[in-house]
Amino acid sequence: MRETSSRLAPEAPAKPGRAYLVLLVIYLGIVVYGSLVPLEFRSVPFEQAVKKFRDIPYLQIGIQSRSDLVANFLLFIPLTFLAMGALTRENRRRARPLIALATAAVATGLSTTIEFTQIYFPGRTVSQNDILAETIGGVVGVGLWFCFGGRITRWARSLWEERATDRQAVKILIGYTVFLILYQTFPFDLTISPTELYHKLKASRVTILPFCDPGGVAAYAVLSKTIVMVPLGFLLVLLRRRRRHPIGSVVLQVCLLSTLIEGAQLFVFSRYSSTTDVMFGTFGGLLGAVAAGLFGPAASRPVLETDFWRRYGTWIKLIATVALIGGLAWEKWNPFDFAMPAGGLAAGATEILAVPFARQYASSEFLALSQVVRELTAFFILGMLLRSLPAPGSKAGKIGGVLVVVTIAVVFEFGQVFLASRTADLTAMVISGTGGIMGVRLFRGFARVFIKTDLNNANKQSSSQS
Repeated sequence: MRETSSRLAPEAPAKPGRAYLVLLVIYLGIVVYGSLVPLEFRSVPFEQAVKKFRDIPYLQIGIQSRSDLVANFLLFIPLTFLAMGALTRENRRRARPLIALATAAVATGLSTTIEFTQIYFPGRTVSQNDILAETIGGVVGVGLWFCFGGRITRWARSLWEERATDRQAVKILIGYTVFLILYQTFPFDLTISPTELYHKLKASRVTILPFCDPGGVAAYAVLSKTIVMVPLGFLLVLLRRRRRHPIGSVVLQVCLLSTLIEGAQLFVFSRYSSTTDVMFGTFGGLLGAVAAGLFGPAASRPVLETDFWRRYGTWIKLIATVALIGGLAWEKWNPFDFAMPAGGLAAGATEILAVPFARQYASSEFLALSQVVRELTAFFILGMLLRSLPAPGSKAGKIGGVLVVVTIAVVFEFGQVFLASRTADLTAMVISGTGGIMGVRLFRGFARVFIKTDLNNANKQSSSQS
């Protein structure tokens, strides 16, 4: 009886603030490491370092380097936001104003310490601008906690505890939409100066006529601009599924949002605005709306339960998997001019062991973020496709999917050692493998929330009855 009652007893809620504390420790490590990359240490006498730090300049920031200032500002916002969540135990402590003051002060001290430490790493630029931007970002993070901390915490907990898959899907996709809007306007080097906007137009960063982009329309750009809007079309159908024929209105709404995003990018100096992107984004929204009506919770008759899918579903998934692998091979290995490295295989293999994220640091903030998002997303989809091929409950299928997707990530990246026009990168290999593993492991949860089958319906009915 004791064993039975203990099993039926509800689980104790997680300690308030524990998740924020874990995220804070992880993010703090990212901040410190990212501030010292590429880790080129040079010994400097302490007295000389102190004198140099006293004389650090306040730099005049132009439009070209404004993104660096914005990046430092944004860097400390999540840091203090997470710290407030952990230290206030999700607003359960009364001394929140004192905690806020202490958090802002510690953030300022951390920023100063990081800038001082960068003197020992000559690859980094030390300036008063960074300290000021990070300090302001820390204060903003504290303020955002007071404004939105409770709401975000409740949203996250409801997302975790939600049992109705349609509502869970809506919450996840709303979060994705917020991320998409932020990503499309990153790195936030905003401008309303007529002179700067003129220089942007002169540099051909704005294309009004469709399919007239200066660099042409690459296949990868077409695919990425289409795919990113698929979840939005899916979301809008879920929100409007009780209305008749929602696809037309969904397409119009996606077109409007794509237009607004491209219009907003006009005032982000380092981003490109193009009507071509609006067209591909609208098409992606249409695909998402159709998918929601065929596969999603809004489907009246799930495609996965039709005779057509039973006959050809495995072949469709297999073809999609092979096509994605082929697309990744083209992206990674084009123009396929394989040759032995000039310094030999050992020298070529050594180049792949660069300091993690050193190559991303050498590029712009947006290019670095784009690479991370691109590698994660592509291999996440590949991992889900590989996991979908065997039986859903197959443990061997999960292990096999992980092994295959990690092998593909290693082979694709290491293969660039033999391409003179490419640079193999261990960081990209790790990011790709991580995305693939996430896709394999999260496939069943993804299918439960976003794909409607009779099995999912039976599980929902049984859970509601219990």
